[in-house]
Amino acid sequence: MRLLLVLLLLIPIKAVSQTKGFISIGGDWNSGNFKSVGITLRSELKKDSGDYQWAISPNYRWSEQSKVGGGKLNLYENEVYVSGNLTKALKLGWKIVAFSENEKSYLRKIDLRSAAGFGAGHDLINKKGINLSISELILPEYYWSSLDPELNNFTVRGSTRIKIEIVRRSVKFSSISLIQPALYSSRQVGFLDNLNIRSNSTISTKLKDKYEIGVVHNLSYQGYPYYINNTIVPMQQGASIFVKCTF
Repeated sequence: MRLLLVLLLLIPIKAVSQTKGFISIGGDWNSGNFKSVGITLRSELKKDSGDYQWAISPNYRWSEQSKVGGGKLNLYENEVYVSGNLTKALKLGWKIVAFSENEKSYLRKIDLRSAAGFGAGHDLINKKGINLSISELILPEYYWSSLDPELNNFTVRGSTRIKIEIVRRSVKFSSISLIQPALYSSRQVGFLDNLNIRSNSTISTKLKDKYEIGVVHNLSYQGYPYYINNTIVPMQQGASIFVKCTF
């Protein structure tokens, strides 16, 4: 038996100069062959002043699971991920982009993965009902793990960000994907062993003027934790139902 409930509450953090924000609170529970309980928190604060746009997005995931067959619950996830970006609009759909991400993961045994860089972006399609944009950044990253400190790694990544949003009447689809191969690494490892991919996709429909219901899918791939310890699966993904209220 599985119960999955996610409530997404969109609340204004500061209603000045087009500053907006939301917080998402979700929970899940399983029983049967194994037991588990989990909590997901997602949030965002952003501002658009016309020429400049910035956003910061803290996310947190905690869960405990038992072994197959049941028994005592043990910590499985204690995941923190914070991203931020700053965009300066130019002419003809071009923009300058600065981006940062920081992560701490119990699941992947990461004490801290920290990256920051800059690059350029472009709106490939920007018209009523559809927006498609792409950006390319150079992203230096440092990786700390107490699992094996000798394998801590400095990497310079190329970071491709693809964002698409489609609105058709009451249905909305949005997706943001990050593809981050290593251009340089202080340790010589294979391509897949130092590749990062992260994706967030949602599809929703309006219930009333201020309410939506939909499904969100999250996917992440990190090769380096698997390179350090092959018991850590590089691919992690999940889907959940959400209800959203806008203000």
